[in-house]
Amino acid sequence: MGRTIKALIYAYKNELPVILHKPSKPSDVEFVSNVHDFDFLHFEFKPTYGQVWDRLTFALGMGGYMIAPDLITTFRNDTETKTITIVSKQSSRFIVKYQEVIEPDVGETGNVYLYDWFDVRVGSRDFPDVMRGDDAPQKLVFYESRRQKVRDGLQDFVAITKIKETKLNSWDYSEVAIEYACYKLFKKHNIKGGPNGYTRHGKQRYYPVKIEHAWREIKSEIKSINTLEELCNMKQKGNHLTNLTTNLFSTTKTSTSQE
Repeated sequence: MGRTIKALIYAYKNELPVILHKPSKPSDVEFVSNVHDFDFLHFEFKPTYGQVWDRLTFALGMGGYMIAPDLITTFRNDTETKTITIVSKQSSRFIVKYQEVIEPDVGETGNVYLYDWFDVRVGSRDFPDVMRGDDAPQKLVFYESRRQKVRDGLQDFVAITKIKETKLNSWDYSEVAIEYACYKLFKKHNIKGGPNGYTRHGKQRYYPVKIEHAWREIKSEIKSINTLEELCNMKQKGNHLTNLTTNLFSTTKTSTSQE
């Protein structure tokens, strides 16, 4: 039972049934780190952590390990009778009897991540994949815009900031303050907008970058027993999910011919 991608990997590696209660899905624009090996999921491209989450939940669901795949609206765990009662978003009711509950996610740390999503109204096609900051935000992640009627190749970005939950109402971490800090980062890294003619001396001029705050997500930081790297390197128990995942996602084909 858990909330994070770590709980999903733990369930997958140990071929255990899993209940996602108050799930915290990772961003679908942050690509996996090189230290996290997800070869066992048979990606043919470098995935984002959101894509890893989707593949894990799909494989676990197809294997019959995902209990209550719909969002949970009511959850009650009776430790005396060892019974979990679940009511899903679709009003389905599940009663689960168990011998032991394993919780890879042990609780919230008191920190939160702010995900401030920005639309780039005037910008460059040459943004880096990631831009680092010192405090707020700590990181900007750029991705191809998903807005409608936007020219191909244009990028938007998300600004990611980790703070103490008690500082959520501080102006220093407000949406306005984060936007201002992003402009400072653009200036520091000499990021410009599109061409805007030439000076009388023949030097190229550029428009300034212009951004617009779209929305904010707030996600609690959740402490887990294992690190993501430890879970990726954990030995697989059983071969049911391994074979299922290979059949679902591997494009390697073998064929034989008879003379």
